[in-house]
Amino acid sequence: MCDITVRPEEEKGIEILKDTKKNVRLFANKIRCEQSEYLDEEPLNRELFERWYCKVVDFLDQAVQLLNLLINEAFDDIENKKQTSLLHIKEASFTYLFMKFTEICFLSPEIGEGDKTNLWIRNKKVGCLPDVHYWQQSSIPNRNVLMMLAEFKSTALKTSEDTVESEEFSSTEDISTTDSTSTSTSYHKKPEKSPWIHSKIHPDVLAQFGHEMLAECHNSIFVPETLGIMCMKTKIIFSYLQLSNKHYRDLKGYEPGAVENMCSHIQYTQIFDIMEAEDRNQLLDVFFWLDKKEIEPFTR
Repeated sequence: MCDITVRPEEEKGIEILKDTKKNVRLFANKIRCEQSEYLDEEPLNRELFERWYCKVVDFLDQAVQLLNLLINEAFDDIENKKQTSLLHIKEASFTYLFMKFTEICFLSPEIGEGDKTNLWIRNKKVGCLPDVHYWQQSSIPNRNVLMMLAEFKSTALKTSEDTVESEEFSSTEDISTTDSTSTSTSYHKKPEKSPWIHSKIHPDVLAQFGHEMLAECHNSIFVPETLGIMCMKTKIIFSYLQLSNKHYRDLKGYEPGAVENMCSHIQYTQIFDIMEAEDRNQLLDVFFWLDKKEIEPFTR
């Protein structure tokens, strides 16, 4: 018979989430009663409040579902004498959890689909298609602009230790192009001292994500720069690709000539965890700010 305390942290987490859901419901009812006059001033006020409430509940429900998956997997491992591992949990569960979290801020994630963007990297054709897009919505068909792209890599972290020293909150990594007629990228020679980010995330994963941001820069609201976010289970890190206008024009083929001496830079933030309250508070500020970048945020 399985020991019901095999996952005490997850069991405790579920109870906390259920209590939180109850408190959110009480808070929502209090606002409906005490702020009814304000909510009824404009139809949009009540619509946004009710939408926010539903999205918070959806996120909490998804978090409970994920913790239940962890507990059930632990039971299966004991019965089959296997070692419990988070890697058994499908990455889609963590992807869905992150998407639900961003929806609290009225963002509308879309699963990446359609044709891949092809890049020539070190004489090899590579197809790029981010897992999730966040678009600036427009009433004009086919005129949506990319606000942020997200990639999910459950095994990207090198270790479980993800605390970043205060002086390491940002870093740069160089990407250059080697062909003016096709989008071909390669890395400059390695610096004498590796960036701090390489001690946290596998360099090949960073390289792949860098290429995806480069491939999407023409769609970006920050063109020629691109905002991206890498998700590693419940942990996330922002990245920001920076390149010059001339570099961008050459990538687009607007100007002839080699660009092998040009380089782009990627800025990285610290690593956040959406299940940590302090981190969530910082992330919500960023995601609400991104929502304000949308042209028609509540008519889609």
